[in-house]
Amino acid sequence: MLALPLFAFLAAGLSFEYDRKLPLDVQEVHIETRDGARIQDITFAALDGKRTAAYVVRPESGESHAGVLFVHWYEPESKTSNRTQFLGEAVTLAARGTVSLLVETMWSDPKWFPSRNRADDFENSVKEVKALRRAIDVLLAQPGVDAKRIAYVGHDFGAMYGATMSSVEPRVKAYALQAGTVSFSDWFLFGPKMEPEAREKFIARLAPLDPVKHIAQAKAAVLLQFGRTDRFVSEAKGREFFAAAKEPKKALWYDAGHGLNEEAVKDRVEWLLPHLAPPRAKYDIHRAKGGIKIDGELDEAAWKRARTVGDFHFNWWTGGAKEQTAAKMLWDDENLYVSWFCRDKHISASVTERHGPVSRDDCVEIFLSPNPAKVTNYYTFEINAIGTMLNRCRTDWWKGPPTWEPEGVIYRTTFHGQPRKEEAAGDANWIVELAIPLRNFAKDAAHTPPRNGDEWRLNLNRTGGITDKQNSTWSPVAPPARGFHTPESFGDVRFVTAQ
Repeated sequence: MLALPLFAFLAAGLSFEYDRKLPLDVQEVHIETRDGARIQDITFAALDGKRTAAYVVRPESGESHAGVLFVHWYEPESKTSNRTQFLGEAVTLAARGTVSLLVETMWSDPKWFPSRNRADDFENSVKEVKALRRAIDVLLAQPGVDAKRIAYVGHDFGAMYGATMSSVEPRVKAYALQAGTVSFSDWFLFGPKMEPEAREKFIARLAPLDPVKHIAQAKAAVLLQFGRTDRFVSEAKGREFFAAAKEPKKALWYDAGHGLNEEAVKDRVEWLLPHLAPPRAKYDIHRAKGGIKIDGELDEAAWKRARTVGDFHFNWWTGGAKEQTAAKMLWDDENLYVSWFCRDKHISASVTERHGPVSRDDCVEIFLSPNPAKVTNYYTFEINAIGTMLNRCRTDWWKGPPTWEPEGVIYRTTFHGQPRKEEAAGDANWIVELAIPLRNFAKDAAHTPPRNGDEWRLNLNRTGGITDKQNSTWSPVAPPARGFHTPESFGDVRFVTAQ
């Protein structure tokens, strides 16, 4: 079925616009914890002046989260024919750093379908799409939800209304829709028979709402899941639905009925995760113009011209001050240069042993992989505030001890060489400046020195000391990972010769 252009929907009197200025008035009813996720039972102000019940499921830590709106199916005989249907899935995604909203709908009432008035189906459907857009507002209002990482999951009517919404809702980047059919009249005609003329008028009235027409307008990734023995959605209808969607799209079929199965849940979560993951950080490392003296001062013109990599991410934040780091990188034929300017009101360090556990102190780190095709081959440089360094070579060719001795590394810190740094009332910031000879990476890098446009993968990390011990990274680390040794999260850097 061909998609109708926007003007055709407008000509049919179809609009899903609503008053976005109405207060959400979110109120908490109850809260509990399940498998590390926090589940809030809430209500919020609906567009019609009533209240909508919902669950918010969120991780217990972290500062930036993807968001998912879950919309349940209609199956009166099932105890999950309501907002509880996707609770288990939402808890699973919370462990991966996602905040979910699970809303009630007009079909949350088991008696909804037989008691509704067919004459109201068009108007009620338009209201439902507006209500789902309102739910997106509530989801985005949750603390830490990243507006660039929003997905929608819907089953049965939840799939169909989500598909219809997709033509006008640019905030959703991925739709996972299960067991929906192409037209509302396919299902709304169940029940008492209509006279032929009335039937045709009813179908024509609902036609502008057809999910198959709207999914063709969606500017988002689409996953469609169907059961081969679904008595409500034929294989032909499923394939028509899939054909209408634009790329990127995927269809999966299961040996299951309308309710699908656990395999579908697993596949859906696996499909969602890449769409919900935070994007890797990116940075161009420019060639240094002028000399750099490694003295912990950062007063050279080259450093002043260099731009910072951007804010660090507090991936496992639960509370306390988020003290930022301004990091920069440069290079020349001999060295990779890295600097960290660390804002810190409580600076402490005590580890003085070479290769000692410096991450227990105020510490900065660079983990880098010179070969993006083999990112699990990486090198670490970890330096605390008093200048103690730990190095590891985590590569498939290194056969030595866990620690490693890189050649020719020069570095300085603000408190370099002190036997100990205690917290002091005047603490405000500290600096690390580092030069790493590029010859250390000859076994993994395509070229040493790099050529213009060469790409590596790396992350810049920082740990806190005694007070307000925060861990932060330049490129975000997605849950469930709880540490820095996650090369899959390393950011992308490119070596650039132009100034």
